[in-house]
Amino acid sequence: MRSNRVSLAVLAAALTGLLAFGFGLARAAEDGAGPCGSPVPSVEGPAFDPENVCAVEPPPQVGPITDPTVQRPDETAWRIFSEINRPVVGQPFWRTWPEQAEVYPPDPDPANPPTWEEIAGPEPALRVRPSVQQRIRATTPGPTAALVELTDPCTALHDAQNEETRINRQTFDYVIENDLWYVEGKAKAFADGFLVNFPTDSREIKANWVPIDAARRGAYVTATDSSGQLWGLVAMHVLSKEVPNWIWATFEHAANPCYDKYLRAQDRFGLRDGKTSPELAAVFEENGLDVSVYSNYRLDGAQVDFTDPTGRPIVVGNSVTEFGFQTTASCMTCHARATTDATGKGHLSVFDQHGQSDHGTPDPDWYFASFDPLQRSYLPLDFLWSVALCPNAIGQEEANCTLPDVDQ
Repeated sequence: MRSNRVSLAVLAAALTGLLAFGFGLARAAEDGAGPCGSPVPSVEGPAFDPENVCAVEPPPQVGPITDPTVQRPDETAWRIFSEINRPVVGQPFWRTWPEQAEVYPPDPDPANPPTWEEIAGPEPALRVRPSVQQRIRATTPGPTAALVELTDPCTALHDAQNEETRINRQTFDYVIENDLWYVEGKAKAFADGFLVNFPTDSREIKANWVPIDAARRGAYVTATDSSGQLWGLVAMHVLSKEVPNWIWATFEHAANPCYDKYLRAQDRFGLRDGKTSPELAAVFEENGLDVSVYSNYRLDGAQVDFTDPTGRPIVVGNSVTEFGFQTTASCMTCHARATTDATGKGHLSVFDQHGQSDHGTPDPDWYFASFDPLQRSYLPLDFLWSVALCPNAIGQEEANCTLPDVDQ
C-alpha cells in the first residue's frame, strides 16, 4: 500500500464525524461560518480546499439584464433544463437525441457518416452503460481511493447507477460536417490547426439512472429497459453553448442520500425554503412538465467561469456523476482538458494522479509544448469529452463508447 494513502480507520473516523453533523455543515457555511464543502475527507473526495469557492450567482444586478446566462446563471440553467425535458411522444425531448455511441460508430466509413434521421428519434427502451468517467477514475487510484471502500449510502447509489450521454442536432451536425466523428478526422483537424468552435445552440447532456420500484414512479423521471425494469433519473449534467465557454449545470434528485451533503448546493432561483420556488414551478408549467415530478429535482450549481472575481477556483459537482471527487470537481476545467493529439487518439488526462479533478484556470502548458516557436501538443475540442473519447479509427471494430442494453 502506498505510504501516502490515508488508513481506512482514519478515514472511517473522519467520515463518522462528518455524518454526525450532516447538513449542519452546509447550513453553517451558508451563514459564512465555514467552507461550502466538507472540511474532512469523505466518499465525495478530499477535504474541501479553503481557497476554492462553490458556484454561486453574482450579486443581484442593478439595471436591465443584458445577458441572463452570465447574470442569472441559475435561472438560465433551470430554463434550459425545463426546455429539454419538455414531453415529446411520452418522453423528455432530450431522449429523442442520439446517444454518443451512435454518433461515433465502430469501423467508421468517412464516405458514409451517420445521419440524424438514422440515429435520432424516440428511444423504445432505456439503454445505458456504466459511467466512462468513473471507469477512468478507477484506473487512477490515489490517497483518496480507499474512501470508496467505506460503507456509505453514496457508494450504494453510485454502484447501482448507469449512464447515457446524448447530443442535440446542432452538436451532431457540427461533429459530422467537420469530420470529428472518427480518429483520422481529428488527426487532420490537429494538423490543420482547426479551431473547434461549436454553434451557440449546441447542447449535450449526461444522465444517470438507478433501478426503482413502481411505488416510486411518481417521484422520478422514469424509463423502462428492454427487460421491463423501471429506472429513475437521479442525476443530470447539461452543457449549453449560450456563451463561448458554455454554461454548465448539474442537477440531482432531492432524495439522493448525498445531495447537498459534502458540497453545498447553490441555487438562488429554483429553491425557496427547501421547496421548488413559484418562479420555477411556472417555468415547468410553461414547458408542459409535471410539476409534482420535476419539483423533486435540485440544481447543484451552474458555472459560467473558471474562477470568481478574486481568482479563486470555482468548484461544482454532483454527488452521483462526480462520486469520489465532488469536492474537487469543476465542469469547465475538466472539460477544458477534452483535447486531441496529432494522432487523433490521445488526449489530456481526465483526472490528476490522485483520481481528482483539475479546477481553476486552465494552464497553457497543457496545450503547448513550446511558445517560441509556437508548438501545439494538444488541440482543444471546445470542451466536449465525447469528441475526445468516443471516435474510432477506420477499421477499428471494438468501439471506444459502446451502447449495450441494460442487463441488471
